[in-house]
Formats: sequence, C-alpha cells, structure tokens
Amino acid sequence: CLSVLAELLTAGKGTPLTCPWWEVRHTHTAAIKQCLEKRYRPATVNKHLSALRGVLKMTWQLGLMAEPDWRAASSVRSVTVSASVSKRTVTSKDIGKLFKVCEDDGLLGCRDAAILALLYGCGLRRHELVKLRLEDYDPKTPAILVREGRGGEERLVYPPPGTERALEAWLAMRGDEEGPLLVRVRRGGHLQLGCGLTDHAVLLITRKRAKEAQVSELTPSDLRHAFIADMLDLGSPV
Repeated sequence: CLSVLAELLTAGKGTPLTCPWWEVRHTHTAAIKQCLEKRYRPATVNKHLSALRGVLKMTWQLGLMAEPDWRAASSVRSVTVSASVSKRTVTSKDIGKLFKVCEDDGLLGCRDAAILALLYGCGLRRHELVKLRLEDYDPKTPAILVREGRGGEERLVYPPPGTERALEAWLAMRGDEEGPLLVRVRRGGHLQLGCGLTDHAVLLITRKRAKEAQVSELTPSDLRHAFIADMLDLGSPV
C-alpha cells in the first residue's frame, strides 16, 4: 500500500523510504483518495487510506509535522463498503470466450491467456500473480510456489492441464531468462523481461479481454470466485 501511495505522491519517482510524508496535506490526501477509487474497490481503498493515516501519525509523533497539518491530512473519510454480496457468476462459456479472444493476438494474447489461466485455474489473487517469478514454476510436477500469499504465507498450487498448456505456450515465447514470470510486452511484440506487471495492470488486462469477449464487468476476483465455486462443486473440502 505504501508503495502505491508513494508512487502517487511523487509521480512515480519515490518509494516508501524516500517519499516526504511530512509534506502531505489535506489537498494531497483528498486527491489520493480519488485516484484510489478509480483503481480499487472500496475495501482496498480503505486499506490504503489506513496505511496513509498510520504514516502521517508517525510523522507527527516524530515532530516532522505540526499537529493541525496532521489532523487535517488524516481527516479524509473512508469509502463506504456495501454489505451486499456480489452475485456475479462466470460460466464455462464465458471462460471459453476469454481464451478465444487471446488466441489470435500473438505474444500479447499468449501472455494474457496465461494470466487468465492462472487466475481461473489456480485461484490466484492479483498480488500473488504479479509476484511470481520464473523459478517459482516447476514444470515437472507441475506446481507453482506462491511466495507472498495472504498473511505472507507460502503455498503450493497445482495447475490443471489447461492452465499448464497456457503456461507452457507463454514460456516458449518468454524464454528461460530469470525474472518475473509475467512481464510487460511493448508495442511491436518486444518483451521487457526485467519489468513485471502490477496488480492494477492485471485488472486492466482482465477488463480488456472481458470487453473483447463481450463478458461484462469481469474482474480477477470473479475468476478466483469461479475457481472456488468449481472446486466446491467437484467435492473439494473448503
């Protein structure tokens, strides 16, 4: 969260360790809230705002910020989180459409197919997906080591045949150079092997492919929920 906040406050030039948090004022936090609302769902926005308030309070406690400035900057309100449960369901027909639109899009489509396959076939969260590195995938088993799961815990996931095929097709194009498993693809089909994706990029990719496939309002979380629902239907324990 602090990395995202520092990026917003410094136009992408700062990190949590270099960002001048003590210079943040109410106008900044209000603008940050608007930016976050465009990127994330309410609960995630509130998590970022909570992290921001924590840092601002520490700057005041350390004497780096005057109390009126701290209180004003921290006064931005959290977003109201709806208690209603999403009824969005992803059908097997929807899944087929998503992969179909990736088939004829060259290198970019191959990568996006691997992303969708990991979200749906392994139930990965966005932040888990973008943290994967090449060495985390063992094609012999096959198995994927998720190093930064919820609570910082590691776990192994086992890709089903469809996900395995999508991964192998992507790796055949990506190559075996160390680095992020999923990387950026520049215009013209050029790989940036040292540049991994962000969780926001994964959201945009999912939305883009859903729009092309005419599957409305699809998010990475919807694919994870579909994975969970399918596993329960197959009789897997919770």
